[in-house]
Amino acid sequence: MNRCMGLFLFFLLLSAAGCATLNESECRNADWNMIGMEDGAKGKPTSYIGNHRTACAKFDVTPDITAYQQGHYEGVKQYCTELNGFLIGKKGINYNGVCPPELEMLFLDGYHYGHRIHTVQSRYSKLSSVISSKRKHIEKIEKMVIEKEELLISDISTEAQRSNLLMEIKEHQEKIGQLKTEILEKEKQRAVAKVKLDKLNRNNPYY
Repeated sequence: MNRCMGLFLFFLLLSAAGCATLNESECRNADWNMIGMEDGAKGKPTSYIGNHRTACAKFDVTPDITAYQQGHYEGVKQYCTELNGFLIGKKGINYNGVCPPELEMLFLDGYHYGHRIHTVQSRYSKLSSVISSKRKHIEKIEKMVIEKEELLISDISTEAQRSNLLMEIKEHQEKIGQLKTEILEKEKQRAVAKVKLDKLNRNNPYY
């Protein structure tokens, strides 16, 4: 086996080990009811037991599906509350449809409200980042303009160089004007997002 192949297999095995949900000791001493409860409380679907089955198959251990499902149901009752739905949505975490019908409606009420806040907050943050980036771009161009203006009035510049410098300065100033216009538009959009965000937070029934 050559060195490259050996390294490939090493990292492949390392990656597989990193994906395992349970180690040998955990598989052999597993309380499948408790594992199901923990997974349910984290919002993982019952199909997640397949990950445990794969991890434990290496040690000839088979999960107790019935115990896992019973525990999972108890776990999702902790997960599927209206307040937790709000917190999950506000973090922008995807909902995997794990809540039973009798709990899902209230959970989704909270989730949708939280997700609306997350969406508007993300837009506000993105617009702020874009505005900041454009302002830095303007600062960079303004420094270039100052350098070119200094060259323009220096004794070392030729007529041809001065002509090119004037053209470049004009192009830079036009770019600055374009960026300022774009910033104004983004600031308007950010102001709208801020109003929406403030309203959502002000009317938030989960605080």
